[in-house]
Amino acid sequence: MSANSILPWGFFAHKRINKYAVFTLPEELIGFYKKNIEYIEEHSVDADKRRY
Repeated sequence: MSANSILPWGFFAHKRINKYAVFTLPEELIGFYKKNIEYIEEHSVDADKRRY
């Protein structure tokens, strides 16, 4: 695999991964995180936004 064939994940992928991660949490935690899933998804790229 060459360096040219590797693409950055981008904001869309970071948001999607964080959203899907909520559904892999233990039952005791999923309720809290599921209620806040929109917040988690939107703020999952905050660190990346500071770079640009």
